[in-house]
Amino acid sequence: MSNRVTLQTVADRVGVSRTTVSNAYNRPHELGASLRKQILQAAAELGYQGPDAAARMLRSGHMGAIGLLFTEDLRFVFTDPDTTSFMQGVAETSALLGTGLTLLPSPPASHSATLRLVRPQSTATSSFRLPTAIPHSNRS
Repeated sequence: MSNRVTLQTVADRVGVSRTTVSNAYNRPHELGASLRKQILQAAAELGYQGPDAAARMLRSGHMGAIGLLFTEDLRFVFTDPDTTSFMQGVAETSALLGTGLTLLPSPPASHSATLRLVRPQSTATSSFRLPTAIPHSNRS
């Protein structure tokens, strides 16, 4: 049996539901002050730090981040004028949506002459593969 303290551990200690414990952290206005204090005190005694944000994201399927996978060295993103302009738009949109932005390099096995967006089948991050290797001779 695991010694890991969970939301359920706190709920069992206080004699309330997991939802009630979650509300003590995420929706304190929905609980009376006395009950919230009792929950937080039990959590502190058990060493519970609060709901796990990573677990919440896994359950919901939303990571709150946009992931971009580039087929070039990431220096390309900051030196190519077209890609830099594209990234400014992505960054602005990300800021407006309140999401994070992750840039990942993936050197290409073969260079593509076109920009393609490929959405992965199953991922918690909204991710797109962006083959950026467009031969300079093909640019206008």
